[in-house]
Amino acid sequence: MYNHDLPWWRAGHWNGALLVGLPNMKRDMAISNVSLVEDDNYVALSYNMFDKSVITRIVVQQSGFTQTFSWDSQKSQWIRHWSEPTDQCDSYGTCGSNSNCDSSNFDDFKCTCLLGFEPKFPRDWYESRDGSGGCLRKKGESVCGNGEGFVRVESLKVPDTSMAVVKGGLSLEECKTECFKNCSCSAYAVADVRNGGSGCLAWYGDLMDIQKLSDQGQDLFLRVDKVELANYYKKSKGVLHKKRLAAIL
Repeated sequence: MYNHDLPWWRAGHWNGALLVGLPNMKRDMAISNVSLVEDDNYVALSYNMFDKSVITRIVVQQSGFTQTFSWDSQKSQWIRHWSEPTDQCDSYGTCGSNSNCDSSNFDDFKCTCLLGFEPKFPRDWYESRDGSGGCLRKKGESVCGNGEGFVRVESLKVPDTSMAVVKGGLSLEECKTECFKNCSCSAYAVADVRNGGSGCLAWYGDLMDIQKLSDQGQDLFLRVDKVELANYYKKSKGVLHKKRLAAIL
């Protein structure tokens, strides 16, 4: 959804089962048949109610909210099912590029730079709590033929897929291999989560509009330099050791 020519909100990509950025979609699929139709000319997502007597409508309000209503014949009124955007992180690019927006992070700032990145405008970020300027890769780090690798960032509405390259039929390991071949490939993710996952989404350059999700999010595999990679695995082993120790006890 756009406000004039600027992105306002996006539902996330279709991962083969649902739109990742619609938190109520799993619930709605119990009462409606959702199908994706795609050919060379267009892509369409269709909602059809299983109970044909139920009347529903989807509306874009002047205020910028997309909302779904169903008619309650007993009360003779429209009942709202869902509305988007719902919080700050739903609005497009709240934390700029190369950062993660987490609206549940009440104790600290909702915006966090991705591993290996730092705020582009530190004063706005730390003093004004304005993360819209996003993050840049840290100075001196190299992710091109210098021992770099990928780290897993869990449970996300992955970056804007209008900026991604899609390759079908690849396994997750093949996605990694393809991304490694190009130094400008900054991250990759599974395109279709069904049946164990298949296909590849690959991003080249900045990563825009990432959001932490409490449910139905996907993993993003982020390109980092060798130092960040080593620290990541060191921390991972520490966590695994603690879990193993707890299990033994």
